[in-house]
Amino acid sequence: MLQINQMFSVQLSLGEQTWESEGSSIKKAQQAVAGPEYGQGMNPISRLAQIQQAKKEKEPDYVLLSERGMPRRREFVMQVKVGNEVATGTGPNKKIAKKNAAEAMLLQLGYKASTSLQDQLDKTGENKGWSGPKAGFPEPTNNTPKGILHLSPDVYQEMEASRHKVISGNTLGYLSPKDMNQPSSSFFSISPTSNSSATIARELLMNGTSPTAEAIGLKGSPPTPPCSAVQPSKQLEYLARIQGFQV
Repeated sequence: MLQINQMFSVQLSLGEQTWESEGSSIKKAQQAVAGPEYGQGMNPISRLAQIQQAKKEKEPDYVLLSERGMPRRREFVMQVKVGNEVATGTGPNKKIAKKNAAEAMLLQLGYKASTSLQDQLDKTGENKGWSGPKAGFPEPTNNTPKGILHLSPDVYQEMEASRHKVISGNTLGYLSPKDMNQPSSSFFSISPTSNSSATIARELLMNGTSPTAEAIGLKGSPPTPPCSAVQPSKQLEYLARIQGFQV
C-alpha cells in the first residue's frame, strides 16, 4: 500500500509582513513559520509573545528578581522563562528591564536581534551630523543694527553690579580711604547732578581742571587742589561711568 506523506502549510502574518512554512504536522509547521527573522523591528516583548503563540506554547513568564541602586539611579533585574530557557535583563525601570530580558531570550532561542545593527547605528548617530542652530540660541541676523553688542546675561549682570558699585560711592581705588573720610576736600564727596557732571567732564577734557568741580567739592573750605590725589584722566573716567559715557 502506497503511503502519502502529508505536509501542512502554515502562514503567519504581522502587519504587511507574511511568513509561510511547511511541516509534517501542524505543530511543526507552526514552529517552523516563526523563523529567526520573524518579527524584526517589533518590540521584543511582543515579538517573543507572538512567537510563543505561533508555536502554541506557553507565553513567557516574567519575574522581577531585584531592585538596587540609589533612588535616582535605580537598576531593575528582570527574569524571563520560556519552557526550560531562562534569561535576564537589566534597566533603569521595570519596562526597560523586561524589554532587555525578552531580547536576551530571543537571542538565546536563536532568533535575530529585534533591531538591526544598522538601525542602532542610525539612531545613535542621528544627531552627530546636525549642523543647524542649537535650541535656545537664536542665530544672529543681518537685521541687527550696527554698533549694538549682544551680551550674555552673566556678563551683563557683572557690568551692572560694577556700575552700581561706582554710583554708590565705591570709586574702585580712585580715592584713598583718607580722602574718602574728608568730605569737605574730596572731589567726590558731593554727588554732582547730571548737568554739573557733564560740565565738569567737558572742563576736564578741555582744560585739565574744572572750576565747577572746585565750586561743588570745595565750597566753604580752604582752597585745596581738587585733583591732588586723583589724576584728571581718572576723574574723567569716573564721571563718564556715572553718565554712561564711553571715553
